[in-house]
Amino acid sequence: MFPRIPTSYEMEEDYDDVESSSQEETVEDEEMAQANAEADQRQADHQKRMDLLNELKNIMAKAREFTTGMNLALSGGQETAPYTLNNIDAQLLPLMEKVKNNLKELRSMQ
Repeated sequence: MFPRIPTSYEMEEDYDDVESSSQEETVEDEEMAQANAEADQRQADHQKRMDLLNELKNIMAKAREFTTGMNLALSGGQETAPYTLNNIDAQLLPLMEKVKNNLKELRSMQ
């Protein structure tokens, strides 16, 4: 008729169950946080690679434009600004340096 009062042993078991389940949740939360951090890092690396590749694409377009202009200027017998032989150093060398640096960074990310 009266509710049964749990023994102290039964109360300890209940406490242990609660404690172990909270530890399991903590471990799961830590694992989830670690997985999220790794996913965020992969996403950031991917975005950085895409930015570097996009910059390389833009550099190649500029180099193509410059070499096409040089070819047209030289085939016509005249050099036209900014497509002069003197501008090669000023125009292409900085682009080539960027290409070298971007490729080096992409290789280091692999």
